[in-house]
Amino acid sequence: MVSRMTKNTILFLLPLFSSFSYAGQTNMNQDSLWHIVKELKTVWGKPTEDVSKLFHQPLVQKNPEVKDRYTSVPFTLSDGTRISDLDVRLWGNGDNSVSLVSFVIEQPCITLEQVKTHFPDVKISNIPRGNTAGQSVGYRTVADERGLAWAFSFPVMNQECLNRVVMSRYDR
Repeated sequence: MVSRMTKNTILFLLPLFSSFSYAGQTNMNQDSLWHIVKELKTVWGKPTEDVSKLFHQPLVQKNPEVKDRYTSVPFTLSDGTRISDLDVRLWGNGDNSVSLVSFVIEQPCITLEQVKTHFPDVKISNIPRGNTAGQSVGYRTVADERGLAWAFSFPVMNQECLNRVVMSRYDR
């Protein structure tokens, strides 16, 4: 009798726990892209392995003859954000450490308003002169004490959706 009652209680409570777990996971996943974007500053000046750990992706050289640029295959974050064209560069620091990380967001469509909720100090930094494919309207955050800032690009041909995120050192 006790085991039957325990079994019924478990069967009743199990769906409740799984729905709480799912709801918590959804909230965590919504910040997955933004968590990684904010953590990009922690890999600046460090080895490429730190970028690989942050993205949970192995990095490969973009070109076997060029030893200062790395990339990875396209991948999807836990929140469903599809990342491609990862570009990790090691130039400029003199010690072969990470100096730039950028990537393309294939999906979902992320608006400028969404970017501003996570980076309220973002300001327009680049306005192209024409409407040529491949040109982007750029926005950038204020540089920190090391000169590091995030840049966000919206293609001229589809300004509704964020295309590229860059973390690098910028002249002040």
